[in-house]
Parts: sequence; structure tokens; C-alpha cells
Amino acid sequence: MNNYLQGIHHVTTMTGPPQPNVDFYTQVLGLRLIKVTVNFDDPTTYHLYYGDGRGTPGSAITFFPWPHLPPRRPGSGEIEVTAYTIPSGSLNWWRGHLQAAHVPQVTEFSRFGAPGLGFQDTSGSSIELIEGESNQTHFPWHTSPVSADHQIRGFHGATAWVRDAAPTVRLLTEVLGLEPLQQDANRTRYGLPDQRNGTHLDLVEDPSLPTAQPGRGSVHHLAWRVPDDAAQVAIRERILQAGFPITPVIDRHYFHSLYFRDGNGLLFEIATDLPGFTADGETLETLGTRLQLPPQHEPRRRQIEATLPSLRYTAAPDKS
Repeated sequence: MNNYLQGIHHVTTMTGPPQPNVDFYTQVLGLRLIKVTVNFDDPTTYHLYYGDGRGTPGSAITFFPWPHLPPRRPGSGEIEVTAYTIPSGSLNWWRGHLQAAHVPQVTEFSRFGAPGLGFQDTSGSSIELIEGESNQTHFPWHTSPVSADHQIRGFHGATAWVRDAAPTVRLLTEVLGLEPLQQDANRTRYGLPDQRNGTHLDLVEDPSLPTAQPGRGSVHHLAWRVPDDAAQVAIRERILQAGFPITPVIDRHYFHSLYFRDGNGLLFEIATDLPGFTADGETLETLGTRLQLPPQHEPRRRQIEATLPSLRYTAAPDKS
């Protein structure tokens, strides 16, 4: 099977008010705010992107802030945890850093031989930091409150909860070309054969799980990376032939997207690496310093800016 997937491209999550989200992901986790834009389908809502110093695919987490959204109820059919890679030997530093930032209920664990920390962000989204080595180049954010030698190195993976793993396993293995890599009790890791961090998804199977109710803190979707449009078209055809309904290609300005659900209701995306986060005219130095609107919404800039809540964020250029 020709496998065009390169791992996780981004994870998109629903959150509460935008300001606590910006403060947590930039000042606590030390990620760079790489894009301030709007939900293309609802331009009265921000769409916030965070990543490494250059917004490298495989480092970006994005958020839809809906301040009045009720809390989620975890359960089957949802990506439950987003996990990041932190440098080997940095766990103690991160434990102290999270404690100093008053992040509550930080737990320590070991999974498949790698130590990690688990906690929730300001909207109840589950985050893990797991020690390991990243196989992609990390571009530090030089003005981050987290020093470059401790900064997050991109995604480690994600965890999905399901009552019956079979439908998701079929999609991951027979259609997307992932392989079972490791297993511990009811947790099985599926990923690319080279087992790189940032290329796997853990399935936790539990028949007693309730159905997840999306809300504040829920992962909206997980996007898989492909290098270009040709690879995306090839994977789309494979998904269609396997009987999974899938959208046409949608231009998200910074990448091209396809969306589809598996048999458990998990929402996945196939996203291209290009055009990238400088497609709107921002340079690598000025990423995330100004509200960017897609061309279809630019004529309404004044109206949209008046509707969006005020937001404080770092506007100083980064010398990456």
C-alpha cells in the first residue's frame, strides 16, 4: 500500500473564552501564537493556531473559542487526549514549571517506556507531555517563556476512546496504512511503521464508556499530514473506495482539507503541508501578530473586528 501519510498535521479543539487560552498555550506551554484568524464558516469566532517558532506541520494545535459552550462529557467517539513530545530528561523541569504556573492536578505516568505528565488546560482539554526524541526539525520560538532546550518538540500522538475498536482499526490499518505498534491492556497504539513520535494514535477500548458529548475542552478533529495535493487526492480515493463518506477538497488558505468520520464517529481530516502559514503575507518573523482574514471575509473586516472580543497577544516579531 502506498502510504502518503506523514503523521499528525494538527489537532483542533473547542475552548472557552479566548484570552485564557492564549495565556495558557503561550505563557505556560510556551508555544508560539502563529495565526490569529477566524473560523471560516463562522467569522464571528476566532480560530487560534499555536506551534513552534515557524508553525511547522506536526506542531500546530488550533482552537475555536466559544465562550458560552458547556463543558464536554468524555466518552466513546472522541479524541480524548492530545500528547506532545518534550525533550528527554526535561520531565522534572516541566513538573516544576507547571506547579509554578498553578496548573492543578498534574499526574505522572509511564507509557510504553516513556515518562509523561498529564493535566488539563483552562477549558478542561486533556494534555500530556511525554519525553522522547522528535524526528522532525524543531524551530524554537526565541521569545518563549520556556527556554529552547525545554520547549515542546511537536506532537507525540493522541488518544481516542471507543467502545468497539474494530471500525476504527479497519480505517487506520486497511485504509490509512497504519500498523499496530504496541499494546498495554485495553490500549493499543497504531502508527506508521517507523514508530516516529507524532505519527501515532492510541485507541483505548472500553465497552462501558458512555457516548461522548462534545463541549468546551473537546477535540473537534485530528488532522493527518500529507505532503501535497496529489497525495491528498490518492488518499481520498482510497477512503471513498472503503465506503467512508468524505468531503470534497476545501481550501483552508494555509492548507487544503478533507473531512470524514470513522465508524465510531471520530472526525478526521487530511491536510496538506502547503501552502503554509505564510500564505496570507505574514512572514516567519511576524506570524500571529495581526488578525488575518481569508479573502472571502476581508471586505467585512471592520464589521468582524467589531464583533470579535478584544484579545491581548504578543505582537513583537520573532527572530527565529
